[in-house]
Amino acid sequence: AENNLSTAMKSVGEVMAIGRNIHESMQKALRGLETELVGFNFVEALVGARAQLQADPAPYLTAAQIILERREFARAIDMANRAELVAARFIDENEGAYQMAGKARGARNRVRAAALDIRAVVSHERGDLAEALRLLEEADRLTRGQDFAVQLHLGDLAVAQRDLDRAQTHYVNALSLRSGSAPLRT
Repeated sequence: AENNLSTAMKSVGEVMAIGRNIHESMQKALRGLETELVGFNFVEALVGARAQLQADPAPYLTAAQIILERREFARAIDMANRAELVAARFIDENEGAYQMAGKARGARNRVRAAALDIRAVVSHERGDLAEALRLLEEADRLTRGQDFAVQLHLGDLAVAQRDLDRAQTHYVNALSLRSGSAPLRT
């Protein structure tokens, strides 16, 4: 074992990075991984390296969000698809640790809903509002109306469809989920 202190936590495949903005923080995190990768063009490589250390869909979903913000829709969908595969593999390999079928099903549903949400945002951005609605309604069903991002995106979609009452309902639900104030829920 090496006694040098660094930002890399190799046993869990994580790094810590603090910067003045997201770009600086990400660049520091890239350096902390000691992979010699620089810039944002290596998101998939980083996520792949992280997934080899620990089967976890979260890095794929985070990468999909980063890529989505850069409007690289096909790559974002690919990362969402990979998240679902990684989650399925992880849950299948560790199903005994969940001790109840409901916990495993809930874990699968959360990742599936997150992937559907990413696909729905892409459909919305591409102008396919009917497909976006179909995907978001399925994500909402899987999360039982308890996911902030899904509620927010349902609100955005309702605005695009000029259904302001439905938009308000989803936005209030999203705010309630974020603040934890149950009485606001509609």
